[in-house]
Amino acid sequence: MKRRKFFRILRLIIGLILLVSSVDGNWWEISSPLVNPTNLYDICPQIINNHTQKKLSICSQPQGILKAMVMGAREAITECQSQFKTRRWNCSTVPGTGRFPKALRIKSRERAYIQALTSAGLTSAITRACARGEVADCGCDPRARLMPSKGWEWGGCSDDLAAGEKLGKAAIDRKSDDKRDFDVIVDLHNNEAGRKALQKQVQLVCKCHGVSGSCTVKVCWRKLQALNNVAKSLMERYEGATKVKLSKRKKWKPAGESVRKPTKKDLLYVSDSPNYCEADESLELLGTRGRECNRTSVGTDGCLLLCCGRGYRTIVRMEEEKCNCRFEWCCKVKCEKCIVRRDIYICN
Repeated sequence: MKRRKFFRILRLIIGLILLVSSVDGNWWEISSPLVNPTNLYDICPQIINNHTQKKLSICSQPQGILKAMVMGAREAITECQSQFKTRRWNCSTVPGTGRFPKALRIKSRERAYIQALTSAGLTSAITRACARGEVADCGCDPRARLMPSKGWEWGGCSDDLAAGEKLGKAAIDRKSDDKRDFDVIVDLHNNEAGRKALQKQVQLVCKCHGVSGSCTVKVCWRKLQALNNVAKSLMERYEGATKVKLSKRKKWKPAGESVRKPTKKDLLYVSDSPNYCEADESLELLGTRGRECNRTSVGTDGCLLLCCGRGYRTIVRMEEEKCNCRFEWCCKVKCEKCIVRRDIYICN
């Protein structure tokens, strides 16, 4: 009973957080820099006249979960921007707001990637918060010590990914009165794909104990690796994402006749991506004009692809950098400062 009540509280927390967002009710908007993990409770008085006491009861709930959700979303968005930095859409947010553009209302492959990565980011953040003792209803993984070991012993605090997944799933997996709701089915699939990508990032970490650096006793625990690995893995899924449509049985199926059926680890999308080349005020897209490109690259960062065939211009930039460095006894490196010319290529 207590755990079910806790899950209901988590869903209510999502409702509060979404009040600071204006784009399609996506929980990941809490990554906005306008949202401070330490002042989430301060938002409540601002909405007290417009919302029910049931929702406002969130204000007295644990700060640990709220903070984990904010930090998990922010970490995911940072990784997204790292992965997409050389692409036409670079996972940018709307200037001055910190939120994603309206273009992500479209069920595109970009939205699928964001959903999967933020789902993984939230799960990872909650799991780590549990291990740090910041969430009352979870902690270290108690099952790890029951697993067999050889040549070492269990110790430390193993990350309880199962608990993190359960809490994260309760928080963000949308519910629908109609179990055949196509949008919900696709969203839930991508959320789960993100969690499955995270499952592969649990590794055994060990530490030796003994006299003079010897390994008399080897203690090990299970630890989640950096979200960067998940972001890279999901990028491969993004490249191979499957377009789906509603079947006669009210389920999804591949839109192409010769396309293989996706697995639970694959990403699904419904609509083609919008045109990221040109600015679109209605979708809050900035376009690629003014973006820096690589003149010699044939990849996504190359001027040919990034500038969408519009060409580019060259800007000369004079920069200061260290040069003629030499080692001086003892024990430092001394460098001169040189002015160098750099040609920068900007999309027209």
